[in-house]
Parts: sequence; structure tokens; C-alpha cells
Amino acid sequence: MIEFQHVFKSYGRSRNILADINFRIDAGEFVFVSGPSGAGKSTLLKLIGGLEPPSRGSITVRNQRIDKMPLRARPTCVAPSASFCRTPIYCLIARRSITYCCR
Repeated sequence: MIEFQHVFKSYGRSRNILADINFRIDAGEFVFVSGPSGAGKSTLLKLIGGLEPPSRGSITVRNQRIDKMPLRARPTCVAPSASFCRTPIYCLIARRSITYCCR
């Protein structure tokens, strides 16, 4: 399970890239994330993987805050290249301990 609660992300003093994001992905759910360039898709995936901290809010994975998890316990992100895709489409599959991202 992956859950975002009132997550905001900005870089420095710039505007929020993500603002007040709330969602829950249960184990086994299949989710697509798509949008125009600059919409925050890559930022969202970096937050899920614990590669970047949120500016505000909390992210939990398997009922544990991601910022409190050891690095080895955080979700991994696998991004196989797909040169046939013209528009980046991200798909997330929430499984026991790994989140797969395909781009």
C-alpha cells in the first residue's frame, strides 16, 4: 500500500510542483500516471521511491512513513526504456515490497 497525505513538493522558493496530493494505492492495484511535460510525473515517482522528501505532508508505504524507512526497505523503481512511446506514460503496480514503474 502506498499513501500520500497532503503532500506538497517545491524546489527552493519556486511554486509547488505538486500541491495537496492525496491518494492511496492498495496492494495489487494498477495505476497509470500521465500528463503534459512539467506536470510532476517524475517528481511523484521520486517521492514514492523516497529519492526526494516532500516539502510538506506524509508518504507511507506498507503503513510506514517513507522518510523513517531504511534505504533498503524503500520501494525500488524499475524503468525499462520504451522508445516506441511518444508521450511518457507511467504505470505503478503496488506489490508487497516493490513498486514497478514503466516509462
